[in-house]
Amino acid sequence: MNQGPVNPAGDYVVYWMISARRLGWTFGLQRAVDHAVALGKPLVILEALRCDYPGANDRLHQFILDGMAVNQRHAARSRALYYPYVEPSLGHGHDFLPTLAANAAVVVTDWYPAFFLPRMVAAAAARLTVRLEAIDSNGVIPLADHGKAFTAARFYRAFVQRVLREHVTQVPEEAPLTRLKKSPQLSSLPRSVTRRWPAASARLLTDGVKPLSALPLDHTIPPVAARGGHDAAARALRRFVTAKLSSYD
Repeated sequence: MNQGPVNPAGDYVVYWMISARRLGWTFGLQRAVDHAVALGKPLVILEALRCDYPGANDRLHQFILDGMAVNQRHAARSRALYYPYVEPSLGHGHDFLPTLAANAAVVVTDWYPAFFLPRMVAAAAARLTVRLEAIDSNGVIPLADHGKAFTAARFYRAFVQRVLREHVTQVPEEAPLTRLKKSPQLSSLPRSVTRRWPAASARLLTDGVKPLSALPLDHTIPPVAARGGHDAAARALRRFVTAKLSSYD
């Protein structure tokens, strides 16, 4: 995403998780692990949540926070340092990534072509002096390979039938963090970073509406009973495949 080099003298590799918010089956995290292993560096996973995305409200925020709590729990079993950051006020996290990247060997993030994410990644790329890579984990066929928008479903089906064979065997790893077994491990980020941008508390990630009330969000749209995160998604997928798929028209 920029012309910055990989810096072999950097202290760590950063995976900036912005859309593929999971710790498995994602080419972005897999690429970050590749860098960490090749360079012999610790891996830092930064999962950040800003407060000014379009439509920001308690319901969406809580759904994402659910996922962050799951990711924190799973990452604790690996040698990666997972850092959940939830912006407490508008613009508070503006300098966080450039500051973290100043001591990084390389930064890897998710490539997603919609919402506000392309503008955010482009703005970050312009500020980083180290290489920023963005990796597509949106589906079996990379979105960039589509080349155009399809005006009818039948045109898209024809495209998929034509190119699927090229991509269907390229499946991301289920658990890429297991390859960090021999990699160095960070116990924490520098104190100068953690003081300015504290990690989200366990209370914020798990206690629901009360801590959300302190954030600059739309509080008229409350959380719902459905939980967010990889574990809940996996359960929904299993229910669909084992119990619902056979009767799905």
